[in-house]
Amino acid sequence: MIRVENVSKVFRTQRGDVRAVDDVSFEVPTGELCVLLGPSGCGKTTMMKLVNRLLQRSSGKIFIGEHDTDSYDVVTLRRNIGYVIQQIGLFPNMTVEENIAVVPRLLGWSRSARHDRARELIAMVALDESLLERFPKELSGGQQQRVGVARGLAADPPVLLMDEPFGAVDPINREIIQDEFLKMQGQLKKTILFVSHDIDEAVKMGDKVAIFREGRLVQFDAPDMLLAHPVNDFVADFVGGDRELKRMRLVRVSEALDPRAPTVGADDDVELAARKMQQAGTEFIVVLDEVDKPTGTLLSHEVGGSGLCKNFQHPLPRPLRPRDDLRTAVSRMFTLDTDWLPCTDENGRLSGVVTRRSVTQTLRERSRPSQHGSAQHEPPEHGPAEQT
Repeated sequence: MIRVENVSKVFRTQRGDVRAVDDVSFEVPTGELCVLLGPSGCGKTTMMKLVNRLLQRSSGKIFIGEHDTDSYDVVTLRRNIGYVIQQIGLFPNMTVEENIAVVPRLLGWSRSARHDRARELIAMVALDESLLERFPKELSGGQQQRVGVARGLAADPPVLLMDEPFGAVDPINREIIQDEFLKMQGQLKKTILFVSHDIDEAVKMGDKVAIFREGRLVQFDAPDMLLAHPVNDFVADFVGGDRELKRMRLVRVSEALDPRAPTVGADDDVELAARKMQQAGTEFIVVLDEVDKPTGTLLSHEVGGSGLCKNFQHPLPRPLRPRDDLRTAVSRMFTLDTDWLPCTDENGRLSGVVTRRSVTQTLRERSRPSQHGSAQHEPPEHGPAEQT
């Protein structure tokens, strides 16, 4: 949906030319969210503004679908690209409904169509319909931010530009708004360029991440590959030393699940439990009731003599769910001082177990480059781009 080909932007200043964007190329597939990431002054916001021609590029081409953005009338282009900014930019003299309906009104939508769209979007961003009649000053910062997102979506644009849209929101509300937006994106499948300076936000939000440095695109990759294989020391330092912990946020428990965990019935003899643990090479076994729901665990070093498993079992650690991420799983393991945790499905039946070893193996397998797209590397220090 968005294709950037050898794009540069040079600003003329009294002190000489400043190359804010330097020979950048990348593609964002339809329905994906690409985060433009990097330190202040790296060119990420400039790159985004080149897409809707708020800034004119010095060279290169940008395509929306198969159409060169230069082929559009600039007003038409901007009206068909949603835009959400950090400062929100709501018009203080307009109600929430009027703010949301700004672009539909410019496009000639009827009053009833604008009203219906505002109602639809206010619900989509998890705000009460009664807020439509209020003015921006009557809303909290988080509410205003949601209205800004709704306004960007009002005309149902195929492409959405978001410039640090949640940066001014406190951390708690930011997480909530991010989650709400990801739910919407799961349904709407917009193609989005999302500027951020926060690696955690980029990992959470992005299908792809583009890291910039001094106007150059240093690495363009899926978040998991970015964290597993930073192309140089700059990227490694920028994403942080806790890269593996960040990667765990991207992986669901279902991917690290071992469905072959040994189990035993509550009314089985502990001798059977001991044999099964020995055969499986584990230090634990899960005790199930008559409908295969886990009720507790037995540990190998505590099993001796005879008796029923239900009389020797320990309480079951709080089970995981398949959609939990691995960060949740590992955190709970450390809290409970255990090397494994059970996982149950929506009916409470055992799906398998997650172990520290299965977590490590899963991360290792996911980091193999052959399973993912290749990274884009920064040009050489004295390559053609710099000589130009």
